[in-house]
Amino acid sequence: MAESAELETMNYRLTNIEGKLSRLEQMLTQEALQERDISELQKSVSRFLNLYTEQSERLRALEEKQTNIEEVKKALNAHDKRIEALELAPLQTRAEKWTVIVDYIFKAIIALTCTMLLSKVGLSL
Repeated sequence: MAESAELETMNYRLTNIEGKLSRLEQMLTQEALQERDISELQKSVSRFLNLYTEQSERLRALEEKQTNIEEVKKALNAHDKRIEALELAPLQTRAEKWTVIVDYIFKAIIALTCTMLLSKVGLSL
């Protein structure tokens, strides 16, 4: 009887030990899977950071190019304005001549009209 009690106690202890060992085995398996998942995540994060760095550098280069293009546009607009002014310069000088001529004619007509009115009123110069 003492032997059977000892056997039952040993079976009970062995069953508890086996249960604990199986739980430990499951925990180790889960831990190994989590470590693998963590390493995959670290690799993914590393790839993402590398890609982010590359894209940031590319974006910076494109921003510099855009700035250069805007400067070139401004320079071209300034040159266009200068070219337009140079093209219109001869026309403006001709227009100024006609403006002066028309101005003198207008002043002469006004002077003649005033003279005629004054002569009709009876004032003489």
